[in-house]
Amino acid sequence: SPFIFQAPQKGFLIVQGGTVIMVQFSRNGVTNYNTGAIAGCFPVSLGDSITVRYTSAPTLTFVPQ
Repeated sequence: SPFIFQAPQKGFLIVQGGTVIMVQFSRNGVTNYNTGAIAGCFPVSLGDSITVRYTSAPTLTFVPQ
């Protein structure tokens, strides 16, 4: 932890399972915003990043749009 996912294109990142502490979103790679969620479906655009902080790794699934 943490794991940083960078979107290769527009789509959705599904975060499920594991023991997640925090999920953060960044559009510019500098400022991270806490999503307030520890699981779910997060919309992303090309180049956006999702940082997942965990103690037990979750399953991440990217679904392109």
